[in-house]
Amino acid sequence: MSWDISVGVDTGGEFPASVAEVRNLTWNNGNILAALKCHPSDMKGKPCSEVAPIARQALADSWMKEAELKKLEPGNGWGGVDDVRDYLEKLVKVCEEHPKAMPVVR
Repeated sequence: MSWDISVGVDTGGEFPASVAEVRNLTWNNGNILAALKCHPSDMKGKPCSEVAPIARQALADSWMKEAELKKLEPGNGWGGVDDVRDYLEKLVKVCEEHPKAMPVVR
């Protein structure tokens, strides 16, 4: 399973209007993201202006804690530290481009 992550703006409708796609991310990365304090569930209700610095810090921490995080990589080979870094880089970029938008996780 996976999360589809984008950023959107609440237009008052049933779903937010999509502003930009971040990417699809496997649930197998959940433990790594939790260790970095940047799990998709942590983004709920936060604007991109708040999420970007958290994701940027998580990206920096991923290099400092690499050995610890490698132990959390999924045994099936789907995901891992490099995959998380790719996701975090994209999340930071999209959030910095759209600071008033909100992350949307489906």
